This record gives sequence, C-alpha cells and structure tokens, in this order.
Amino acid sequence: MIYNLNEANRKYLILVYQFLLKYTQLKKYDELLSISEEYKIPTINNDKKDKYQILSNLNYFYVRNDLNLKALNEKELEFLDEINLDTLSINNSEVDDFIRKTFRKVMFKYDFTDVNKKYKVWYGPAESSKYMVDNDTLIIGFRYNPYVDYDLKKYENQLKYFQRDDYIDSICQELQDNISKSLGLNVKVIKYDDFSISKSDLAENTSEITH
Repeated sequence: MIYNLNEANRKYLILVYQFLLKYTQLKKYDELLSISEEYKIPTINNDKKDKYQILSNLNYFYVRNDLNLKALNEKELEFLDEINLDTLSINNSEVDDFIRKTFRKVMFKYDFTDVNKKYKVWYGPAESSKYMVDNDTLIIGFRYNPYVDYDLKKYENQLKYFQRDDYIDSICQELQDNISKSLGLNVKVIKYDDFSISKSDLAENTSEITH
C-alpha cells in the first residue's frame, strides 16, 4: 500500500498535539505568556513562521522534532490512515495508546541498527551547543517576535526587556519539567529566533511511503 507522506505527517502531528494538550500543561504555559499583563510578548506572524511552527495552533510553542513515519510498520500505518480527524473524539483511548506505542520511534532519531545507541543531534545551527540535545529527546520550540518591542532608549524599558527574558526562561523551564514528568520523557524547550530557524518550503516534501 502507498501512503502520502505529507498527509500522514500532518495527521500524526495533529494527534501528537492532541496528546500533549491532553496529558501535559502545554496549553496552560502558552496562555500564561499570551495573557501576561506585565510583559509584552508579541507572537510571530504566520508568514514569518518556519515549517515547524506553522503547524502548531499555539501562540509560542511547537513540536520541533522531525517525524520519521517510515519507522511505522504496515499495521500502524493502516491504523493511522483509517483515523478520521473530523469525527475523532479527544477521549479515544485507542489513539492515545497508538501515540504512546509509536511516539519514540517516530519522533526520536534512533539508529535502528542499535536502538540503544545514544548520540547528540542538532536542532538548529551547528555552531551553537544550545541546539544540541540527546537523540531521544522531545524538542519543544519557542519563538516570539522581539522586534515589536519597548522603546529601548529609555532605561526603564531596557530593564523590562531583560526581565521579560527572565520570565520567558522561567516559563520554558517549568514547561520542560512538566512535560518530562507527565510523560516520562527527555524534554528540551529551545528558544529560536530569526537566525536559527529553517525557512524551508512547507510543501517541499511530496514523497510517499510504500509498504
């Protein structure tokens, strides 16, 4: 059977987001940043988002891992293909079990000749170690628009600018700890900016999976 990789990726990622929103406090922390009255934390316009963030319906956070649906066996691909997102209940235990069972091999970068092998992977510019993580890590990207900002010519605004960064860092750390504890996974929240994102064409991959 032939499966369209774009459609399968989109569907699997939607299920991952539903799973994360159900079992972690991802949405809560995203909303904390959005409703902050003390700090201005503008969102990124859609035309400025990279191919990972554009697929998220959250304000700031998004799944940054590359999906490898070729790791699924034929039975798993058939199950994914038969899921109807329009009628899917958020309380569907079969889908939850499917994500739990397949999440690691789809989301993490395993060496399938030795799945226990540990190594480092870059999720951003290789020049910076802050984008380097263990291969079995869930990556949550964070990005906002720092250029819609305070008038930094004023000292009090400069102070607020740096306090905002500290606040964002604290929220990212709390979210990282929450997801890791809730799901029992290695998790890393990485802050991205205009210089560390991929601007690849969203529709560049039109390949198929054949089983």
